[in-house]
Amino acid sequence: MKHIIPILVILLLLSSGFVGVSNTADEVTVLEDPPGIVWSKTYGGVDGDYAMSVQQTKDGGYIVGGYTASYGAGDLDAWLIKTDSEGNELWSKTYGGEFADGALCVIETNDGGYAIAGYAEYSQGNFELWIIKTYENGTEVWSKRYRKGNRVFGNCIIETEYGYVVVAKASGDVWLVGTDENGEMVWNNTFGGAGGDTGDAVIQDDYGDYVIVGTTYSFGEGDPDIWLIKTNETGEELWNKTFGGAGHDTGGDIIQTYDGGFAITGSLTPYTGGWRDVCLIKTDKYGNETWTNLYGGDDLDYGKSLIQTIDGDYLIAGITHSYGPKGFNAWMIKADENGSELWNVSLGGWSDDHGNSVTQSNDGGFIIAGKYRRFGSFDDAWLIKIGHRPIVTIDKPINGLYFMDFLIRPYLFRSPLIIGSINVEVDASDSKYDIDRVEFYIDDEFQANDSTDPYSWKWNMMSFSRHTLKVTAFNTNETSASDEMTVWKFL
Repeated sequence: MKHIIPILVILLLLSSGFVGVSNTADEVTVLEDPPGIVWSKTYGGVDGDYAMSVQQTKDGGYIVGGYTASYGAGDLDAWLIKTDSEGNELWSKTYGGEFADGALCVIETNDGGYAIAGYAEYSQGNFELWIIKTYENGTEVWSKRYRKGNRVFGNCIIETEYGYVVVAKASGDVWLVGTDENGEMVWNNTFGGAGGDTGDAVIQDDYGDYVIVGTTYSFGEGDPDIWLIKTNETGEELWNKTFGGAGHDTGGDIIQTYDGGFAITGSLTPYTGGWRDVCLIKTDKYGNETWTNLYGGDDLDYGKSLIQTIDGDYLIAGITHSYGPKGFNAWMIKADENGSELWNVSLGGWSDDHGNSVTQSNDGGFIIAGKYRRFGSFDDAWLIKIGHRPIVTIDKPINGLYFMDFLIRPYLFRSPLIIGSINVEVDASDSKYDIDRVEFYIDDEFQANDSTDPYSWKWNMMSFSRHTLKVTAFNTNETSASDEMTVWKFL
């Protein structure tokens, strides 16, 4: 035995394998805030690709809608991406012809398939509303196109008891279209005036009516203003409201809140002047303003997507030019039930990065869809998950030589060299949740778990080779984080 150990050490010193695991930084910058990035994924090819809409699916994964210049048949094509719960692509499909086509909104339908609203270019510079229904695997079931003027873009689609309702921008008017389950138009109505008007989002409220948020140059105090319209179940107007002042104010998204009223995000120019800020407007069920809060800095910021979280707070996804490293960045803001900011996070690099859509995952995290531009390259579709996750670190072993659980000499090698058994020790904590357990893996094979702090495991199996030691900490929300290292173990 006394001759084996020196020989092994010499062999190891001659080996080129003494390298630890180096963790490369994600290409995302996060400001100081409670949540962190759980994962970040990009999708695309050599040209520009964009994610405009995201929803969590019944299987725990995500469906992403957007448009791509890298794939498909035309200049741009509508694009669906299906991922698993970790954002790994399962499949993608393109839809379209030789001109520019795009998906601006996608939803999972009650039959497990998907419905897409967007636009299709039928001649140079002329667009029509496009609705596509697919099976669960993205294969097209039917496709319908509708014209009202020569520039129509379907911005939002919802499923109803009878079929689908889409709100669109139609040559300077808000256009609301109701179809049956096969996409045949049943009714439609337009709203607008002498100026240009846009419908950005639509929801169905507790009464079965439809509520639209958009932007109007025809009505209100400014040029433009945020516009809220309520219609009955066949799209006939019941009332409308405008919000904003003399500056440039635009709509983005709307939800019905837990108290039966509505919440709107978009952008408002502060009454004191300056650039537009992200806004959160709370109304009662009649559209009367209850309160308005603004969030932003010294430059342009605007809200694109809004949800009410499981805990009753509000989460806004948008775009900021005030925060982050440079250019535009995706921006997340969480506010309490009164609109007071709880935290914000800027996501992006050194180019123009956008947050276009947000949803809450079933584990309490948040998924943002948008676009990410690598420096000197084209845009990629971008999916990011942020949330509260544990902080986990392998405290023992460290780089050095161990003999029978004792550190003989630290930092002797670039990886730990372990002779005999060792107690692996781990530090794990979480800023919001309790730590449920720590799991220990050798070469991705589960070995043990420990649910009591301090977290440890005795590694006493005999070995004569290099291994990957990994530990994974789970909080009580079942969100996890890992740490790993390369080790050499003998005996």
